[in-house]
Amino acid sequence: MAKIKQTQIDEKYLWIGGGIVVILLVIFVLGRVSGKKSTDEPSDANPNIKPITVSTDSGNIDWNPSAMVKKVHTAYVVNWSTGRCEVLTQLLALQDVQIRAVADGYLQVYGKTLRKVLNEAWVACWNLPWQDDPHQQFIKRLDALQIT
Repeated sequence: MAKIKQTQIDEKYLWIGGGIVVILLVIFVLGRVSGKKSTDEPSDANPNIKPITVSTDSGNIDWNPSAMVKKVHTAYVVNWSTGRCEVLTQLLALQDVQIRAVADGYLQVYGKTLRKVLNEAWVACWNLPWQDDPHQQFIKRLDALQIT
């Protein structure tokens, strides 16, 4: 066998190339696993949840929580990080009866509690330490309403 010269193959470059191949393989495997896990989810069609009556300054209105349930699911499960802060801001603006309807609707359609979905998220809103965190504000609101 002929000896391979050091200049032909540098061991350092072999390790770097092997590391890149391993990283790409891990990314591919994780992508396949996450794709299979999401197939257990119900379809992304709009959920059909019964409207509730909400009292406003201009009188009573029928409010359908389906759109908000869909927004929460899209921001927290489907897109991983896009739109979470906007959804939290919208959830904080809801009345107690509306929050209860969204939580019940989410459990009914997707089989998970709203609290669990929110707590599983890594990042919701980027804020400075002295600012109020909308995620914590909403969790406190769920606590006050005794929504699990």
